[in-house]
Amino acid sequence: MCKDSLQQASKQKKVVCEARIVENSAVAPDTYALILDASELAELVQPGQFIELNLRQPDLVLPRPISAYRVHEAGEYGDGSYGPLLELRYQLMGEGTRRLSAMPAGTALGIFGPLGNRWPVPEDTKSALLVGGGIGSAPLAMLAQELVDAGCEVTMVQGGRNSDLLVAADLFETTCHKHALATDDGSKGHKGFVTGPLQELLEDADNDFDIAYICGPEPMQIACAALCEAAGLEAYVSLERMMACGIGACLTCVIPTSKGPRGVCCHGPIFNSKEVLWDEAKSARVH
Repeated sequence: MCKDSLQQASKQKKVVCEARIVENSAVAPDTYALILDASELAELVQPGQFIELNLRQPDLVLPRPISAYRVHEAGEYGDGSYGPLLELRYQLMGEGTRRLSAMPAGTALGIFGPLGNRWPVPEDTKSALLVGGGIGSAPLAMLAQELVDAGCEVTMVQGGRNSDLLVAADLFETTCHKHALATDDGSKGHKGFVTGPLQELLEDADNDFDIAYICGPEPMQIACAALCEAAGLEAYVSLERMMACGIGACLTCVIPTSKGPRGVCCHGPIFNSKEVLWDEAKSARVH
C-alpha cells in the first residue's frame, strides 16, 4: 500500500484554505470531536497525517497541529448536505484547545495540510497490531479501517486512565477483528497499563503479526516499542512535539535519531521505533 511514506508526503499536494465547523462536541471528559467542512483536504489526507489549525485568535499566533481521525463520505450530515468531511479528535491541553472547544458550528478556521508522513504499510502485510493510549488512539482509526478494507486482520490494543477515556473504543470494536482493553482503574478490560494485554498477545503463539503501530503518551510508546522489538516485531510510532510551521522550517520539533536530527513535522510524525534515540528525544516540548 505504501512503499515510501516520507517521499510520498513530500510530493503530496497541500491545501491552505478556510474550513467551517460542522460540529464541535464533547465525546468524553475533556475530549472533543471536531468535524470540518474541508472537502479538498479530506480527499487528500492519509492515515497518520496531521493538519495545522489556525484558530484566528489575535493573541494565539501559532497554529495547532492535530492528527486526522477519519473522513466522512459526501452526503447528508446533520442539517446540511456536504462533500467529504474531515473529523479530528482533540483533548483540552491548554488555552488554544480550550478556546477551540467553545467555537460553535459555522465558525471559520484556517487550515493547512495534509502534513507529515503516513503510517507505512508493507505490501505483504496480512496481520497488524495497533496499540493506542488515550487520545493517541485517534490517529490509528483511519489506519485500522484502511487495513481491514485491504483484507488485513487487525488487532487493536487500547488503553486509558478509565473507561470514559478509551477514545473511539466503539469504532475499534466494530472495525477490528480483535479489540483488547486496559484501564488504569480497572473500569474496563485489564486493570493496569496497556503493556499488560500487549505482552500477552505477543507471547501467544497463535498470533503471527507482521507489523505494529503505536500511538499515545511517549512513555507508553517507549515501553510498547520495547516489547515489540523484543518479540522481533517491527514497530512504528507517532511522535508529538510543538510543530509551529509543519514544514520543517522553524526547527522547533527536531529530535535525535539514528539517522541524525529529524523534524517530527516533516520526517515524521511516524518513525520506525528503532530509529528514535528515546533518551535524548525526551524533552519538555513533548505535550
